[in-house]
Amino acid sequence: MAHGWRALEQSLKPPYDFHLSFKATPPPPPFILERGVLRRCFEVNGDLIPVKIEPVGDVEEPGVMIYLPPDIDSKAEEIALSKVVDFLCGDVELNSVYEVMEDSPILRRMAKALRGLKPWSTPTVWEGLVDSIIFQQVSLRAAFAMMKELTERLGERVLMEGELFYGFPQPLKVASLNLEEIKACKLSWNKARYVKEAASKVMEGSFNLEGLKEEPTETALRRLGALKGVGRWTAELVALIALRRWEVIPADDLGVRRAFAKLFLNSTDTTAEEVRRIAKPWGRWRGLIGYYVLVSYEMGIRL
Repeated sequence: MAHGWRALEQSLKPPYDFHLSFKATPPPPPFILERGVLRRCFEVNGDLIPVKIEPVGDVEEPGVMIYLPPDIDSKAEEIALSKVVDFLCGDVELNSVYEVMEDSPILRRMAKALRGLKPWSTPTVWEGLVDSIIFQQVSLRAAFAMMKELTERLGERVLMEGELFYGFPQPLKVASLNLEEIKACKLSWNKARYVKEAASKVMEGSFNLEGLKEEPTETALRRLGALKGVGRWTAELVALIALRRWEVIPADDLGVRRAFAKLFLNSTDTTAEEVRRIAKPWGRWRGLIGYYVLVSYEMGIRL
């Protein structure tokens, strides 16, 4: 694969199971996963850089081969590598999470069954916000169909060695479109309106999305909730997938409620308040352990 590419090996914090992680939660467009290799464009210093990601090593000594264009400069290379590690949550110390899970027999068995599972995170807060709006009240299949249309219609693309690499549509592009053009990407009127309004606020400078990374979690959630179409669930999802605030759990999510109800209450559903009560002892890892609970439920793992 290295022909025409610069190949760099990047180690990741163990344990990490690449294949399990993307089986549990497939990567959203513009990522393309083919034959075990991920590809997409990352925005680096205003340029679109095509990147391929291939797993190497094993769960206890994990790494990835990262393929970049051969003419990339050292600074852009450094940024691209950092973006890949962030996307894979390759710096997350799972052993600290498993220490908390040791206190519960169910969670202990879950950690063993899903050893090395990590979520993905979005390269920008903007991308995380748009993804979270699209995820509202639809199936994963429907959401991915919208994201695919959005990236292929509105995102920039790079052709390298016969393969297409897509980038995520930028706020400038989205803000310049009318609602009909955004709705053509299979979004509802409301979702098209929410995405366009958010893009416009970013472009006019009245909302610094990327600046939320520096804000305390409660402040970030409050500011996200001020955006049209962003309720508590959406804000909490952005906090997880874009800001990597692992203490946040989107307890209003139906799948999360059902997973907690089945695993902890022997029931079919429960309230968001009960989910938060159960998760409270997990401290700064509430959201990440909640993700394990959801994945184990969705994958039908016997505990």
